[in-house]
Amino acid sequence: MYIASQKLMRDYDLKLLDKGYLIEDLIHIASLTLLRHVSQYERLCIVAGVGNNGADALALVDQCQNKHIDLFIVGDLNRASPGFLFYYEKVQKSPIKVTHYTPEMKDYLLNCIERCDLIIDGIFGTGLNRAPLSDVISVIRCLNAMHNKTVISIDIPSGLNCNTGIPFSECVQATKTITFVAMKDAFLFPHSKKYTGMVIIEDLGFPGIENEVGLYNLDTFVHISSLIRERDFFNHKGTQGRCAIFAGSQQYPGASLLCTHSCLVSGAGYTDLITVPEIKQFILTTSPEVLFHDRSEFNYDSLTKYQSILLGCGIGLNEEAEALCQHIILTSHQPLLIDADALTLLSRHMEWLKERQHNTILTPHLGEFKRLTHTMSDDVLSIAKDFAKMYNVVLVLKGPLTIVTDGVNSYRIKAGNKAMAVAGMGDVLSGIIASLLAQGYSCLDAARLGVFIHGYAGDYIAQEQYTVIPSHVIKTVPYIMKRILNNHPIPMERHIKGAIK
Repeated sequence: MYIASQKLMRDYDLKLLDKGYLIEDLIHIASLTLLRHVSQYERLCIVAGVGNNGADALALVDQCQNKHIDLFIVGDLNRASPGFLFYYEKVQKSPIKVTHYTPEMKDYLLNCIERCDLIIDGIFGTGLNRAPLSDVISVIRCLNAMHNKTVISIDIPSGLNCNTGIPFSECVQATKTITFVAMKDAFLFPHSKKYTGMVIIEDLGFPGIENEVGLYNLDTFVHISSLIRERDFFNHKGTQGRCAIFAGSQQYPGASLLCTHSCLVSGAGYTDLITVPEIKQFILTTSPEVLFHDRSEFNYDSLTKYQSILLGCGIGLNEEAEALCQHIILTSHQPLLIDADALTLLSRHMEWLKERQHNTILTPHLGEFKRLTHTMSDDVLSIAKDFAKMYNVVLVLKGPLTIVTDGVNSYRIKAGNKAMAVAGMGDVLSGIIASLLAQGYSCLDAARLGVFIHGYAGDYIAQEQYTVIPSHVIKTVPYIMKRILNNHPIPMERHIKGAIK
């Protein structure tokens, strides 16, 4: 399943136009897909705006000449799109009555709604970026007043933010939303269900355009199970990869313990922790399998023997930590995962990332990502994709349905839940991904697989627990990896599966 934001859908439309398709033909194709969903109804009340979403509605009217249709136009015709004007002219030549709505017509609209079998909402599409004007709000309130009527929204309920699922103000509450090409990012969030009702994705029949534009994919168990690899019969610790972890400080010892232990249980042959001496007693007690190194005495020339590096969890923000980050980022050649404090330090020196020429993964949460970009809009899909492409990194933007993108291939990961909102959870994720890097997975595959393993472990635990703590996730990781390897999903309670059906 593809996922798109407002900008990505605009890119999709522009790509088709660049290939020579006419907007009138694209609107006609959309109307044909809509026709299948209205064929069983005889009396329709259709409300159309003056943009291309309204044009879809008018093209549908043109397909339904044999039905009784009450058609309302809302909006300024002087600002109508070319596609709308093309189909508006066709409708005017038909016997169907066209009513240009004003707030004084409220009672007439309500009477038409009361008599109809189906309401079609074609006022606004995915391009809406502000609250509707008062006349549109009046229409939306009329549509929402009839709770016993079926309402179909074209592409997106009018008034809903395509990126967030939060209404700009008043918003149509549809029974069903027929959306084109891709699931809109807004629809993935549970709070949008009140407005979308059932969501049905209709393909417009242009295969390959989704990948050319770079729409996101939804990663589920089925997709992830093809990534994980069986261990070879002759594998030993030397062939399973060696990971160097620069983590921890006197103030934050726990972060180093969590990421190191999660790296270990995720399959790395050797896990080396390079940290402050105060942590030695803790790591030997909790994870005796880990190789400890005093950071102040570490020979950085020996980094060549490692297959991956993890940098940042709990290292602090002092000058020593800053110098460490600069050295590792600019001189290491292995795949490098940058997290936590290292991300904060990096945000002050983005030139380090531009100078680095080797495989890199960044794993910020939204707050850390804002510091890296120094800007943020609600279109996180586009911003994340553009950032990864600009800096030639794999970005793991942590949150509900975590984003993984290398700027070309982009994913939302269907795993994880709100019970995992506990300090230290990101340290565990970083350890898992770093372990997979050491084992030879590509940055993109390690990120996708690591995020899913982490989230799926949390989903499994959350079936029986109100809170999921990081150490419990670590204990569950090997079991989850085995289930994925055997392509054997764990039966989950319905509420754990999340908003996506």
